[in-house]
Amino acid sequence: MYITATDIYAVIKEAAAIELTDDENTGSVNVDFVNSAITKSDGVIDSYLATRYKLPLSIVPDVIKSVAVTLTVYNLYQRSSLEVDEKTKKAYTDAVSLLKDISKGAASLGLQETSAGLAQSNKTTNGRVFTIDKLRSY
Repeated sequence: MYITATDIYAVIKEAAAIELTDDENTGSVNVDFVNSAITKSDGVIDSYLATRYKLPLSIVPDVIKSVAVTLTVYNLYQRSSLEVDEKTKKAYTDAVSLLKDISKGAASLGLQETSAGLAQSNKTTNGRVFTIDKLRSY
């Protein structure tokens, strides 16, 4: 997990967290819903980072924590009956855009990148089957 429920409560007020998760009107935050939203966000983040970085990340940069919080808050709105406000929608769109940039290499986390997903060859020029001399005879 890139974040914890405590990270979410630092961004949205407890009353908002209750409103987004308290389907049974208990007056408290449903931690299971929060953890489920965090897990969903982690999956989205991993799907973008896996193209460039070995997962799980050994160090979680602050930018990824911020993205995880943004995605989680959006996920909480999505599962509730409340309408997502424009600020949250824009933050979500920006977070996904950043993840796409990281995935393409246009943005970096400042961590060691893996070569996974990049084409590699074990051949050299000396191992050619079709040399210029062989091709001339055709």
